[in-house]
Amino acid sequence: MEVPKDLRNEIYRHFEDEMLGHAPDSIRMLERYSPGAMEGFYRLRKATTEDSSLSKKVRELIIIAVEAALKKEPIGHARIAVDAGATPQEIHDAVALSLWLAGMPAYHAGMKAVQAAEEYLAQRRGGYPDRPVTFIAAAPPGGGWHQTCEQTLRVLKEERLLPVEAQMVTTPGGLKVFEETISERRGDPYTLVAFSPGLTLQILMKGSRYSYADITPIAAVSTDYGALVVPSSSGLADLGALVHALRRDSGAVRVGGGSGPGAMHHGMIAVTAAACPDGNENGSGSGTISRSPRACGGATATTPASGRCWAGRRG
Repeated sequence: MEVPKDLRNEIYRHFEDEMLGHAPDSIRMLERYSPGAMEGFYRLRKATTEDSSLSKKVRELIIIAVEAALKKEPIGHARIAVDAGATPQEIHDAVALSLWLAGMPAYHAGMKAVQAAEEYLAQRRGGYPDRPVTFIAAAPPGGGWHQTCEQTLRVLKEERLLPVEAQMVTTPGGLKVFEETISERRGDPYTLVAFSPGLTLQILMKGSRYSYADITPIAAVSTDYGALVVPSSSGLADLGALVHALRRDSGAVRVGGGSGPGAMHHGMIAVTAAACPDGNENGSGSGTISRSPRACGGATATTPASGRCWAGRRG
């Protein structure tokens, strides 16, 4: 069974009008797996809202109190309530009912609504953002920077934290994108770019007229763990053994990885090697890590003990 196209459009318009321009994911899931339930839920919701004698503000305050009692965090409805004319004090008073109805855990959950209302009002008073925001992913689809932008944008929309339109631009290029963004969009508060420690390595290896001093870091939104693994037949049993081998003769340690010089797989071993000068405890030596041509396209990474690094290709 499929919901007729005209009715489907009507349903989505209803929720977008009621939910600050965003139909909840639950409606999309119902459409996919239970379209009859989607239609039934819409008609029930419409009958209890549009035909209600209560104002939208009062309805939203009741919804916030109920969600708090259920120990949900009614953040989205807090913003809808503010748009309907509710104040943070009124939202608090609605949440406070849950304190004696459902206890302190419910009150704590409901306080998220009060905080969201205060933040939302502050955004509106400050006037930022008041036009579309652009997220730039400096990597192809599927890459870490692309996924960071995509998931950040998804959460901002789902949680209704962004009161304006937003778009994502995919422009692979890493360091090149970093430099172009600074030269062409310096001071633009409506442009956000995702980067990772891989960019630091690229700046060190390739050199750049720009640095992190030319941008404003906003937040660390994800953590990407790397792993160094060896065959079961290897004599290296732990990180200490690897460090010892690198100090003894780093040129004898062969490393394979799926990324090129300057990227994360290269960076993990390059940083480790930088701390392990060959046979010299005072840090004046240098080390060379040979990467498997089969795994890494013949790349060779050289890492001096000073911590700087660069990359070359075999002829």
